[in-house]
Amino acid sequence: EISDEEKIKAARALEAAVREADPRIKRARDARYSESMVRTAIVNSRGIDENAQRGLVMCSVQAIAEENGLSETAYESVHHIRFDELDVAAVGKSASQSAVSLLGAAQLKTGRYHVYFESRAATMMLSLIMRQFFAENVQRHKSRLADKMDEKVMSELLTIVDDGLLPGGMGSFSFDAEGVASQRTVVVNKGEVSAWLYDEASALRGGTQSTGNARRSNVHSAPTI
Repeated sequence: EISDEEKIKAARALEAAVREADPRIKRARDARYSESMVRTAIVNSRGIDENAQRGLVMCSVQAIAEENGLSETAYESVHHIRFDELDVAAVGKSASQSAVSLLGAAQLKTGRYHVYFESRAATMMLSLIMRQFFAENVQRHKSRLADKMDEKVMSELLTIVDDGLLPGGMGSFSFDAEGVASQRTVVVNKGEVSAWLYDEASALRGGTQSTGNARRSNVHSAPTI
């Protein structure tokens, strides 16, 4: 429903926002607007007949900052389910601020430091441990958390939630690749392991219900968690 002209305008506005944010920004690279429409239909001999669709719009850009002969690059992207929610000016400004903040960085001496992680870094760290909560890995004893249910394995300040219904979430969908309704699952509650993530096969082996975490890349591949 959005014209190509509006989308091109958004990409150009993104590039302009990067350049205007700080005089130390010398170039904006690969300013991009993209979109996708996902439509999923699941029909099987057990009576499942489900279909749904959703759209996603994204913009991304690289900002290149230069000062005193040094150059630093930062990347920023954002997604929304609605075109009118894309704030390209904010994305451009964020990319510029990130690039500029890297200028003048220096190595630290070996030692103990208090470290603050920005949200993107924390998310990347989380992605490294999520397979430990996959029921299939737990059942095959490939998870280091296999025997840690209800035990405190992390700081009590940390709670981890898998939410297939997160409003505006990039992966949110009403059901998973097997037609099971998506849900909100707390896998770590104040540092304690509280749940595993299941598809139908692992749930059957475990004598429980799927948590709606099955996915499949195409019709030729079997579902996985």
